[in-house]
Amino acid sequence: MGLKSSGFFTSLTMGCRVKLVVSWRAIFLLTLLLLTNGCSTISTLSQPVHAGKPLVMSGSRLNITALREHAGVKERFGVSPPRYPLLDLPFSALLDMVVLGYTLPVALISGP
Repeated sequence: MGLKSSGFFTSLTMGCRVKLVVSWRAIFLLTLLLLTNGCSTISTLSQPVHAGKPLVMSGSRLNITALREHAGVKERFGVSPPRYPLLDLPFSALLDMVVLGYTLPVALISGP
C-alpha cells in the first residue's frame, strides 16, 4: 500500500490497483461547514419541552420544514432552522435514529 502526495490531491494505491483520490481541502471545508452550521437534532433537543413541540425525529422534521419554507418554524420548534438544511438533513436523521430511545418515551409521557 503506497501513499503519494501531489499538492492538492493525495492518492492511495492499494495492492489490487484500486486508486482512491481524496481532496483534503474539500474534506476540511465540509467539516468546517458542518461544525459551524450546527446540528438540528442537538439544537431542538437542548430546548425545553413545550406543548406542540415535536420531539421524535425533531431535527429531521425541522430540516424538512425549513426546506418547505413554512412560516413559523422558529415558534413551532423553539429554534431557528440551520442555514443549509439539506446538508444537515442526513446527519440529523442519523442522530435522530440514535436518540429515538430517549425521544419516544419522553414524547409519550409528555403527551400532545
